[in-house]
Amino acid sequence: MSQNPVPVKTTLSTREIDVLRLLIEGNKSREIGNKLGISELTVQTHRRNMMRKLDVNFAGLIAWGIRHKVA
Repeated sequence: MSQNPVPVKTTLSTREIDVLRLLIEGNKSREIGNKLGISELTVQTHRRNMMRKLDVNFAGLIAWGIRHKVA
């Protein structure tokens, strides 16, 4: 896992930031999809892409979002 801070704007798309914010708030993929008007599968794809971009697991993704004040 990468330990270097990465600027949010250059790393994640606006939609990925929206999804991450809702994940940090504790929403499930289906709930996020309903709130954003996208499918649950699309939410899962965004989550997977964020984890790949940041080279973290799900817990690391949430920690990264909190550390970078996404929520």
